[in-house]
Amino acid sequence: MESNSSSRGTLVVVKPALQKIDIENDPISVRLKSVPSFNPIFMNKDKLAWTKEGERARQKIDPSPVLNIGLLFQTHVRREATLISRKQNELSCQIKTVDKSIGVMIKAYMDRQKKSAYHAVQFNKINDFAHLLAKCQAILNDCKRTSLILNEMLPEDDRLEPFVWAEDQELTEIGTK
Repeated sequence: MESNSSSRGTLVVVKPALQKIDIENDPISVRLKSVPSFNPIFMNKDKLAWTKEGERARQKIDPSPVLNIGLLFQTHVRREATLISRKQNELSCQIKTVDKSIGVMIKAYMDRQKKSAYHAVQFNKINDFAHLLAKCQAILNDCKRTSLILNEMLPEDDRLEPFVWAEDQELTEIGTK
């Protein structure tokens, strides 16, 4: 026999056997012949027994043990099915309660988020107001400086009294103490 496994389409040649095998004396064949033949005890499609012995054997078969096994299996399956059904009902009830509690928690978190958003807006308004106030303070200080410069340009008789802010008075009072 020649074969080349590395290439495709390899041709394999098998030579015929040199001597003829005697099946009658083959040990496997002899063992197969010693196995008794099987005759079914059930009826064929014409409702005739296959053998007379099969008819007698069929009449002797008692189906009650097989029926009892089937009934036992049926009660076992029914018991397990009711147990599983009960567990499924318990799980569905637990899922419903968990779902409700999650809904309550989500609602509470949404309310907190709304409150936090409201407070964030208020803080932004305070920051904006503080920036506006700082800008007004800068403009006011600039006006004060400009008015002082203009007041000093006037002749002595026409000059106005220096303008004093309440904040300036508090600072000078604190500074003198």
